[in-house]
Amino acid sequence: MRVDRGAFMANHPDHQDEPHSLCINLQTGRWTDIAANAQGFEPITCYAHVTGLSLDNAVEVLGQKMAAVFDDAPPVLM
Repeated sequence: MRVDRGAFMANHPDHQDEPHSLCINLQTGRWTDIAANAQGFEPITCYAHVTGLSLDNAVEVLGQKMAAVFDDAPPVLM
């Protein structure tokens, strides 16, 4: 994994033979998996692609992960 010119580049778990085939633009969220000839425009579809989940399941899993993080966060005073 590495960050280069505003892009996060990593190996896709299913395509370890293709170095840095997964590229995510850190400004826009647009992503491309060169090895799988797949692309998207935001992080949720990238997560679904990498994990093999449906989009609905990816949203549910990420929501649960975020809820766990925010449940542990200190309260925000307004």
